[in-house]
Amino acid sequence: MCGIVGAYSFKGENVVPFVSVGSEFLQNRGGMQNQGVGISDGIEVQRSIGRPSQFFSYQMGRLASPIANAGLRYATEGERVGEKNTPPVDVTYRDHIVHLAHNGNIPYEPVLRAWLERQGYQHTRTTDTESLGALLLKEVSDYGIPEGMQRLVGSLGDAACSAVALFPKENTLVAFRDQQGYRPLSMYWDESRGLCLFASEDSAIQNISPEFDGSKIRDVERGEIVVVNKDGVGSYKTTNNRPETFCSFEHIYFGRPDTSLRGLNVAIARFRLGERLWHRYQSDGDFVVVPDSESGDYAAMGYSMASGRPYFKALPKERYPIIFPDGMSSGQRSFMMSNDAERKSVARNRLRLGDFIKGKRVKSIMDSNVRGTTVLANLQNFEDMGVEAADVLVTYGPLRSACHWGIDYRGINELSLKDENTGSIGAANEFMKNWVNERHPGRLKIDSWGYMPPEDLNEVLGGGICMKCLGVDFDGRIHLPEFLVEFYRSKEMSV
Repeated sequence: MCGIVGAYSFKGENVVPFVSVGSEFLQNRGGMQNQGVGISDGIEVQRSIGRPSQFFSYQMGRLASPIANAGLRYATEGERVGEKNTPPVDVTYRDHIVHLAHNGNIPYEPVLRAWLERQGYQHTRTTDTESLGALLLKEVSDYGIPEGMQRLVGSLGDAACSAVALFPKENTLVAFRDQQGYRPLSMYWDESRGLCLFASEDSAIQNISPEFDGSKIRDVERGEIVVVNKDGVGSYKTTNNRPETFCSFEHIYFGRPDTSLRGLNVAIARFRLGERLWHRYQSDGDFVVVPDSESGDYAAMGYSMASGRPYFKALPKERYPIIFPDGMSSGQRSFMMSNDAERKSVARNRLRLGDFIKGKRVKSIMDSNVRGTTVLANLQNFEDMGVEAADVLVTYGPLRSACHWGIDYRGINELSLKDENTGSIGAANEFMKNWVNERHPGRLKIDSWGYMPPEDLNEVLGGGICMKCLGVDFDGRIHLPEFLVEFYRSKEMSV
């Protein structure tokens, strides 16, 4: 999961500022410490492992181009830190070049990598984006850009690929999504201005400039390829019989609150999930509702409204990007950090507004629980603030499988629920209550835990969502696309 942006001007307008500002509005999706940010002006790719705001401000002052793309990395494949795997990844194959910014993950990448090297391609990086770029150039070199891109998207099978590809030699920008539509991608086309933009989220486009007309923003459809060059803006569709599997975690955690995904605003979705939590886990007595900020804020509002109990944002994140002695920033997202020490550092650093909740029972509303890092940090903060009793409610279901489609928890051993395999929500709730209480050494223990059942999540988000990480419709095996079956001598690979 990364943040990607691209822009093309038919009238020679410098689009580097649009791409740079749009990227800064996607820091919720990537660019965390040491994971990398980059930009291409159609000539070369500039990269950094520094802070996105500093990097893009600097590039705006030195680059100018009517075509550009950029990316903020959230590492899910290959080496986690350093500039080398930072998007856009520049790939050269068969005398063709592409600068590729890719959001998602190719779950069968080890097989694809071996197949490409059998075809004569030599990798220089460890990221799956390079393999995607090499496969892309193989098709484009044989069939040209429009047909080659259609063949690529039609052949990827069960891979998560939303991408913006810049072809320097052809002065062409291409955006595309996989046929399942795992990851979002939005498009802005102002014909009178001659300006075309792409971004992972529609809010990133809308926030670039108040001059941009929101009615000109649309989703790139799943299985769609948009080609932008001197000949105009062309849309190409692939024959698509695959079911939609939009990542449910986009609404839960990744998306900005002002983003709309598949027509549903992220903040509204979270609010409704909070309402649903109340109807699923009603309780009597006095209590206050406290969110795990920031992605839990709107869910806590929904729970508060439905229950009629007060809402207090008693553990907000620091608004300003303060840098701590260990190098962590107060503005970073703990789930997206590269290791457990970094996650713990970020999770514990909250403002403690104890006067709101001292001596009270707290209903702590969390977006999700992966490794248990945040809930343990919150419980310690609640104890330090004098909370009398606590319950935890989670807007996402119990994570039972690793994700291989763009989220960085790749092994089941990372999950706090790894030893609970009954498949029952009730059993998962009891397991997590005991898990937390056994690991928190202090006075305060949680009295209950409540996960969102997958069927409730599916109903609130409107169906057509991927819940493989919740154990829904996932058999633990990766199914290979047809062109790799003969090479691998199997239709699937184990993970």
